[in-house]
Parts: sequence; C-alpha cells; structure tokens
Amino acid sequence: ISYAHIDDESLIQNQKGWISEFHRALDIRLAQLLGRRPVIWRDDSLQGNHVFDKQIVDQFSKVAIMLSIITPRYVKSDWCIKEVEEFYHTSQTNIGFTVSNKARIFKVIKTPVRMDLHPEKISGVLGYEFYNTDPGTGRVKELSQVFGNETERLYWEKLDDLAHDISAFLESLEDPQTADA
Repeated sequence: ISYAHIDDESLIQNQKGWISEFHRALDIRLAQLLGRRPVIWRDDSLQGNHVFDKQIVDQFSKVAIMLSIITPRYVKSDWCIKEVEEFYHTSQTNIGFTVSNKARIFKVIKTPVRMDLHPEKISGVLGYEFYNTDPGTGRVKELSQVFGNETERLYWEKLDDLAHDISAFLESLEDPQTADA
C-alpha cells in the first residue's frame, strides 16, 4: 500500500487512522475471499524526509499489485510518485504492468484530486472512489466511520468491491485460465 503518512492521521483521538483501518479490513476481507491470508505491506515509519529506499524498490519484483491511496498529499509527494514509477518500471521487466487489460496498480481515491494531477503512469487507471459528494452542498465526504452510518455503509461496499477485484486479479495471476472468466 503506497500512501502519504498524513492521510493515516486519525481525526478522532486514540483511534486508528484511515489507512490503518483500511489495511486491517482489506487484509481480513481478502483472506476470506482467497481462503488464505494475503501478504499486504505498507511502511508505517518512513516520513517524507527519508531518502528513497532502494530496499523498497528491490521488493517490487516480488509484488503482485500495488495500491496507491490517492489524496492531495499523495500527488504532491515525490516519494509516492517515485514508488508508482519504480513499481511501473519493475513490472515491465516481469509479467508487465497490465495483465488481461487490467493494471497492477489499484488506485484507491480517498480524496478527490484532479485527474491531471494523478501520477502519470496511472492517470488512465479508473480507480475506486472512497468518497461521495453531498448533492445539497456539493461538498465531498470521504467514506469512513467518522461521518455516520450512510458513509460507513458505502465504505464497506466499496471496500468489498475492491477486495473482490483484487482477489479475482490475484487468482488470474495464479491460474491464467480464470482471467477470461
């Protein structure tokens, strides 16, 4: 999971941040769908002033997919953009960036950002919008537990859609005959 650390700060004291909760829930839902625990990694200690770590890049050849959590901070982070670019280039050297017309980077749009600001390598990837727009005010509300029952329900539906798509993609990598199903 590639994300900007500020996006994991909780609005409610003593609660996990959005990214931490997303990671926990996705891990459980994928395990239920795959019948085995997936290996999901995200860095929870590196900050924006750390030097881009070659050790992270070296792991990309063993990574099936990347989730990019798109937010205003993410698209401004040189580190996050470099992760996308490095994963893209590494994926080109093994099974490719796309498999059966599907990208190996899943774009999770936590907060809307103009498409022209998304990392270039994934600007054409549609993504999963974890927000909705209030029809009365036009304001965007991120899908989470913070904003009440309706946004929480929509969050779980979106997370389930994402988990199903990731599960199907991973299974297609393991058994290419399922890719066309």
